[in-house]
Amino acid sequence: MAAYTAYNDLPSLQTAIKTFDNSDAESVIKTGILDAFTRHQAFEKFGIQLLHRHFPLSDSDILLEDHAVTSPFPKPAPNVFPSDRIIPKSWFYGPGGTLEPYEYRIVLSPAEKEATADVGDDATFAGEIHEILVKHNLVRILGLSALGGHGYRSTDTVRFEKTFNDRNIFLQVGVDEIGRTKKEVQTSLWVFVEDEGGMSQDGGRVAGAAVSKLLCISGCMCQRVEDDDDL
Repeated sequence: MAAYTAYNDLPSLQTAIKTFDNSDAESVIKTGILDAFTRHQAFEKFGIQLLHRHFPLSDSDILLEDHAVTSPFPKPAPNVFPSDRIIPKSWFYGPGGTLEPYEYRIVLSPAEKEATADVGDDATFAGEIHEILVKHNLVRILGLSALGGHGYRSTDTVRFEKTFNDRNIFLQVGVDEIGRTKKEVQTSLWVFVEDEGGMSQDGGRVAGAAVSKLLCISGCMCQRVEDDDDL
């Protein structure tokens, strides 16, 4: 399968879910990908992302996360403020295995920027992940995402994403709330943590991992808020 070359090439969430379900991606996440995270101790830095988009972007915009909101933002000119505060957040593997950013986040200070992982600094790890994805034909299904200090590791809450027109809103919600929602939810980010006793399987979650997951409402591309929505 040919690699993606731009954000607008990414599939809708619904299409991404179907492609994921028809592949061996979940098994690979629990085995080869988990092994790579373990070898490189990448748990605190990165997660595995389901490649998808919620709405199209113009060629002059990027998708930028600012705190709990992700929205279109004009591409900053190099060396012009705030370009030095805008850093890549999520990547897909492009042609030849190059890492291509497709989501960005804004940082408030140079110290926050310094503390945020850049996959370019972990070339060996990123290369291993690419080899695994190529081997299992998952290059168009999975990518990498920098965690950036978000609260992904709580066992009682998940980071829940919902789309309103051309805005993605992130909420930290209880696991029990997810269970009560009328909408189908789909894991789109797998986060790994290391248990004291090593990595282990727990209730279908990824080896002591995925204690917290970023969830998307299935079908939320361009979805409007409804009065009877649970979340």
